[in-house]
Amino acid sequence: MKTLLMCREIMPNIVLLDLSFPDMDGLDIFQQLCRECINTKILIITANESQDAAFRALKAGAHGYVLKDILEQELLEAIHSVLHGDTYISPAISRKFLMKSLSGHGNNPLDALSNRELAILKRCALGHSTKLIASDLGITPAQWKPTNTESRKKLVLNSNSELVRFAWKTALSTDGNPGVFAIHEAFD
Repeated sequence: MKTLLMCREIMPNIVLLDLSFPDMDGLDIFQQLCRECINTKILIITANESQDAAFRALKAGAHGYVLKDILEQELLEAIHSVLHGDTYISPAISRKFLMKSLSGHGNNPLDALSNRELAILKRCALGHSTKLIASDLGITPAQWKPTNTESRKKLVLNSNSELVRFAWKTALSTDGNPGVFAIHEAFD
């Protein structure tokens, strides 16, 4: 919350934002920044090298995506690029994007889902109830149902149980904990 309060008060030209917060959902802060500080450019700085996470962040409104282990010169280049209206992606991730598109392997069914649908799917994988999912997302269970139905349509699934099975199958972990989406690790 401190990040949001500071941005509202200062209204900076650019924010370097790490989406991994120990006690908060970094994606929520990111989305609030996008809504409330529309003239502020957001450069994501993260340890997550997943091109899927980078794609989702850029799609959601980030102006750039860089890795924490970059050299100072690259960080300055990223900041300069973003401030001048360009989108900046770390070269390591850019290469992955390029290789993926050249190889023709880019048909991830999760790409069709919105951030809210992904948040619901993640919580399904964690075994959360409908009521808890709705509460976590600040919506009512009645509001959750259309999003859930839309997610199932996009993933060509016929029931909630199929959705939960799909969530578990795609809940890949980089740290050995089941139920954590590796491709969305940056948003945890």
